[in-house]
Amino acid sequence: MAWFLQNIMNKANLTKGSLRNLKSFWYNIWDFAMLNDLCNKKNYPKLLKLPSIERGNKTSIRERIFTEEELEILWNNL
Repeated sequence: MAWFLQNIMNKANLTKGSLRNLKSFWYNIWDFAMLNDLCNKKNYPKLLKLPSIERGNKTSIRERIFTEEELEILWNNL
């Protein structure tokens, strides 16, 4: 099972922050399943390693919602 999750992380086109969130999500889901006796007692997400290669678009690269002029108008009208 760990190799399956690791393969998903290695192939995902996500930033390291998103991968950390994904790993944390899997860890919490697995923890819940163990507490409710839905799986074996080995926490596979704990064994996952984050890929060293950065992938995906960082938030700063995304398009901004407002232009500089629109932001100035908003600030001037507060």
